[in-house]
Amino acid sequence: MRTMTSGAAALTAALALSLFSPLANAAGAAVMCVSDDRAPQTLPPSGQLLDQMEGQYQLSNGQRVKLHRVQERLWIEFRPRRDVALDRIGENRFTSRDGSVDLSYQPDSEQISMRYPTDARGHFVRVC
Repeated sequence: MRTMTSGAAALTAALALSLFSPLANAAGAAVMCVSDDRAPQTLPPSGQLLDQMEGQYQLSNGQRVKLHRVQERLWIEFRPRRDVALDRIGENRFTSRDGSVDLSYQPDSEQISMRYPTDARGHFVRVC
């Protein structure tokens, strides 16, 4: 397993925090969850890409996530028992079925950038 830092995650995590935090929601910001009929069309998984992406990632907001493969699907583990399945929607882009988690992978640098809903401490929270 590898440990990697994502500098781009700072911006996306900060954006996610501002868009999805309880304080932002109280101020009237809307959270958009995608229903199954509006979910983006998925692409066939690339086994080689999934193998390359597996590992531990240290995000710039201090959180750690683990990407792991289960058969032909990528899963992200925010904390124990907080796994979210991701579907491939672009060459190196993945999203959860409800649209709340979005991940991009940069294969050259083996880094990720992601957007996800958080609580005030930066921990992933389910909103959909």
